[in-house]
Amino acid sequence: MSAFIVSPETMHRAVAAIHAARLDYPGLPNPSRNALGRALYTLNIEAVQQRYPDANDIRDLPGWDGCERMPDRSPGRSGGSSLA
Repeated sequence: MSAFIVSPETMHRAVAAIHAARLDYPGLPNPSRNALGRALYTLNIEAVQQRYPDANDIRDLPGWDGCERMPDRSPGRSGGSSLA
């Protein structure tokens, strides 16, 4: 099975859909779109790192090429600034 980091365009669409759906449930927490996107990218990056544990740098992960606009590492990995 393969795994890859999704493109910023795909993440923007996912965040917009999730954010819009949350409006139907006023009792749920409603994080900002940026916070939601960062959380989803953190999850996506961690999943890809688990699939490809030998990648020492996030830029070596599948899907990273061209994704300079997104958070560039999850906690504990090399490759740039923290997502926190």
